[in-house]
Amino acid sequence: MLATALDDAIRQGYGQWFDAVMAKDTARLAGRLDDAFVYTDIFGVVRYKAGYLALVERIPVGGITMQMEHLDTHRLGTVAVVTGHYRVAGSLDDGTDLSSHTRFTAVWQEHGGSWRCVAHHATRHTDDAG
Repeated sequence: MLATALDDAIRQGYGQWFDAVMAKDTARLAGRLDDAFVYTDIFGVVRYKAGYLALVERIPVGGITMQMEHLDTHRLGTVAVVTGHYRVAGSLDDGTDLSSHTRFTAVWQEHGGSWRCVAHHATRHTDDAG
């Protein structure tokens, strides 16, 4: 399947998000997240925008890597439903291991030609068998 302009825009949005997390740049990250952002992490904890940004502050600089492996987008007007999977390796400043192969479902919304994440639900899973 060929990538669409929407796929490219959302992939770029996640690239900027992941780069900001890895650099612990919460100001840049805040621009990728809608003010109504809600995040359910791999442990089942629900955080809103301020709580997610506070969590990112607890990641040591250089203490995490994030790599998108696959995503699919489905546009519904100014909203996109996104599914896919990515890998994370790293931990919080207290040693909490964040490493996972993560499947996700997310909702992004277009605002003046730019896409921001409104909701992101992450689930840790074991790798698929051959």
